[in-house]
Amino acid sequence: MKTTIGIDVGGTHARVGLVAGDGRLIASRRERTPRDASTLLDWLVKTAQSFVADLPAGCDSPECAGWASPGVLNPERTQLVRAVNLEFLERRPIRDELMNRLGIPLMLESDAAAAAWGEFMAAGQPQARFVYLTIGTGVGATVILDGEIVRHTRNTAGQLGHLVMDSHPEAPRCRCGARGCLEALVGGPALEHAAATHHLSGSLTELETAYREENLAAQQIVEEASRCLGAALVSIAHIYAPDLIVVGGGVATVLPALLEAAQRVFKELAGDLVPSTVAVRVAQVGDRAGIIGVAQLARRFFGLADQL
Repeated sequence: MKTTIGIDVGGTHARVGLVAGDGRLIASRRERTPRDASTLLDWLVKTAQSFVADLPAGCDSPECAGWASPGVLNPERTQLVRAVNLEFLERRPIRDELMNRLGIPLMLESDAAAAAWGEFMAAGQPQARFVYLTIGTGVGATVILDGEIVRHTRNTAGQLGHLVMDSHPEAPRCRCGARGCLEALVGGPALEHAAATHHLSGSLTELETAYREENLAAQQIVEEASRCLGAALVSIAHIYAPDLIVVGGGVATVLPALLEAAQRVFKELAGDLVPSTVAVRVAQVGDRAGIIGVAQLARRFFGLADQL
């Protein structure tokens, strides 16, 4: 069985997986993301090598690897040039360093694109026009049209997590330097800060519980964030005319109330120019989407998988 190494580095957690050629996850591990580049890369390499040393029966050694993380890649896709949640990795020759240490070809990809591809392929019958929005420490998005990832701006479909949703001069400042970005309003740190400000625990899991228990502060936080998210989804629908919008990431997983409320806002705000058939749904693959998706994209990139 053909295999690939999938690496998914987020602002909070890093994951490594051994992925079969057909996209099945054979093995994986997760750790909190170290805040030091050398420590992180050492752990990634050690973990990947442990998979190779303990391959299940019938599995071939990995043919290639894929790295996914938030941030802006250079045109050659060999390093991160801007990563507001992983600043310690900026300008480091990640691709070359990991290729040398792992001994196999490696490609770099955005985390949103990797997770989007994992969700896109998991749909069984991929939609012609597909948007994936991931909400975690940051907010990212990927657009897939006719089986290909849209890459018109720095290898992405644009920085949709930095759509300005609040133009008030006192709007929260985003780590990108602007104010009122979607990320600054619905990203994990923003919601945790809002919860703490309202004397809640700051845990998104407990925010979800408080919302279900009809705590007024929790309801206010979720409703305000959902209006921003719902409005952003309508804007994205107007820009890309998708058949399906999937929302994933850590926040969507532990705070499902946010997407439920945002779906209602989406229906409320969508006018006649957004077809009623456009669906907004929660991600199905979950936190495995990144490592599965980037492994599959790596196989395509190196010509080891059939094109759609």
